[in-house]
Amino acid sequence: MDPEKWMVFINQFWWTLTHWQMIQLYKSKKLDGAFFALTGLAIQDKLLMEMVHTIHLCDEIAKNFDVGREAEQCLGEIKELFDKGESGDRGQASFQDCGIKPYRDKVLAHPIDHVREILGKGPIQISLKWETVEETFRKIKEFCNAVEQHHAGGWDFSTYKDEVSGADIGLEVVLNLMEDGKKYDELRRQIIVRERVMVGLDSRTLDLVIREETVVPGGARGRG
Repeated sequence: MDPEKWMVFINQFWWTLTHWQMIQLYKSKKLDGAFFALTGLAIQDKLLMEMVHTIHLCDEIAKNFDVGREAEQCLGEIKELFDKGESGDRGQASFQDCGIKPYRDKVLAHPIDHVREILGKGPIQISLKWETVEETFRKIKEFCNAVEQHHAGGWDFSTYKDEVSGADIGLEVVLNLMEDGKKYDELRRQIIVRERVMVGLDSRTLDLVIREETVVPGGARGRG
């Protein structure tokens, strides 16, 4: 396998890694509200589909190129996690602690619950533990490292597989804008309830604040 073909796969892996990192950010910040609930779910579903694509490419690479025994063993573990809970029975209605494949087939890519409801059948029961997703992603990284180690004698490079730089910038911008919006709403509320206010810039925090006016000797007004 030549490096150019490998980099096609690595670019897909990096795209998956970006979604993985975004989900970790959402989880670490414990974001509230409908907007973040919906976008978080969308990113999570997109991550799972990108993992499906990446796993398929892992399988194709192993079928068509020499990846070494360690990578082949790792791919077997990936497939086992991926197919977890799948029996092959089309009438199966319970998928407890399943892998990404059954979840993809029954939830992400097919309206099976709606079909069963229309046909008067009971809903399916399905659960995909986040630990299974984490373990699957970890095994994908192990596969990548094993392939590159196997070709270490012929390839003069290895690829980066940790955090993607800048993946959090967009989310941080949104959070900062929302925080500024809250401050502006509070400032506006304070202005509305007062007859006369003076607004200034706090040089320490760079926030707009209300400056209190005070009466000084001689009848002049000053700012407190």
